[in-house]
Amino acid sequence: MHASFAFACLLLLASSCVRADDLEFCVDSVAELEDAVDFARNGLPLPFARIVVKVVQGTYNLSNSNLLSQLQTIGFPTYRDLRLLGGYSAGCATRQLNATNTVLLNTNADRKLFVEPRADLLLQGFHFENFSNTIQFWTFSDAPTQQRIEATHN
Repeated sequence: MHASFAFACLLLLASSCVRADDLEFCVDSVAELEDAVDFARNGLPLPFARIVVKVVQGTYNLSNSNLLSQLQTIGFPTYRDLRLLGGYSAGCATRQLNATNTVLLNTNADRKLFVEPRADLLLQGFHFENFSNTIQFWTFSDAPTQQRIEATHN
């Protein structure tokens, strides 16, 4: 329900505005995080070149989230530049870049974070807890441009 409503709102916004470079989200729940990342996962043409997801400080249990894949399957592709930025205060008014204040938690040993970026990807300001070597990135060799994967301050 969240994703379809958010997508409808985005299409309405996109149809009434001039092309913008970034689509920004301020998220403070796993559901909002999933919805925001879904915009980068969407292969349809959108008037935004980059998705910026500002994540409010706290702990996010991704164990049953659609952001994690089964160990035997490939992860999700991203078709737009995606910036996942942790460390924001409530409402994303300010940011304290400290990897311990925004925690991504995985308690399910059968699931992993496996991202297939077809555009640039930046992960910044997160503490990955209980992932035990289950974070993988796979660059897509047929993409029209070279992808840059950057993980800093994690």
